[in-house]
Formats: sequence, C-alpha cells, structure tokens
Amino acid sequence: MQIMSSYLNTIFAHVGVNKINFIHKSLLLIHFERKMLLLTLLIALPALAFCQVDIQHLADLQFNRFDVDQDGNIEPLEVATYFRRFDTNQDQQISRIEYNKEVDTHHANDPPTHNVLLRLFDALDYNNDSHLSQSDYDALFVAADANKNHLVNQAEFRTVFYDLTGILPVGK
Repeated sequence: MQIMSSYLNTIFAHVGVNKINFIHKSLLLIHFERKMLLLTLLIALPALAFCQVDIQHLADLQFNRFDVDQDGNIEPLEVATYFRRFDTNQDQQISRIEYNKEVDTHHANDPPTHNVLLRLFDALDYNNDSHLSQSDYDALFVAADANKNHLVNQAEFRTVFYDLTGILPVGK
C-alpha cells in the first residue's frame, strides 16, 4: 500500500497535480456519473416496461390466425384466406387503413402490440405505397418457408416474424 502511495505521489509531482485536488475532482466525477446513470434508468425503465411486447406470444397468435385449419402449418390457400379477411373492400390490396382496422379489432387497447403489427405492415409494404397486395403475402410465405416444402410451420413463421418486426424474444 505504501509503495502504491509513493508511486502516486511521484506521478502527481511529475505532472504537477495536487493529489488532494485530483482525488476531489475524481470523486465528484464518479458521483456525477452515478447520478446520470440513475437519471437515465429512471427515465428509461418506465418506458421499457410500458413498451414490452411478448413477441413470441404475438408471433404465435399471428401464426394461429394464418393457420385457418389449425393443423400446425400455414398453406398457400390459408395465406390467401388471411389476405381476404383484411381486404374488406375486395380491391385485391390491403390499405394501411384496412389493416389498422383489423388490428384494432384484436389489439385496440394494447398500443405496444398495435405498433409492432403496424411495423410488420411497413416491413411487408416493399414499395412503400401504403398497400399490401396478395403478392406481398405470397413473398412473406416464400420467405418463411425455410425448408421449401410449401408449408410454413410455427418455427419458420416465428423466425420471419422476428426478422420483419425487428424484435427478438427475451433470452434469444
């Protein structure tokens, strides 16, 4: 300990720093950094708690809505059926308004989930025209069908869902 103290005194003398002044400023800096960290946590934690979405549950919920016959696989015909449910005016495209209305029927009182599903819409809207076509849904099916067996199982769906929403489940 005395060797360390002697070493520090030599360094302080060499650079012309008053040891007491240096220690005082260092302690103030540490105190300031701790206060900033605490302030950051106080601001961020409520926002994080509010915006939590169980993304795996949401992916599974969407998978089950696609899987009309509940056989554990999504088939191309089921994708078309799902598409028609959103296309309320039967113009062969889903507007952001139509999509928003359908999402509201299930998630109106859950803004974080609603926002995630709108993010999914934006990810599927490849040409940014605020409309999804059957070909957008077909592209989703092809992207999700990792093993190319013309069926999308739950694990394949989850993977593409996480990719498109940009959210991974906690612990993954």
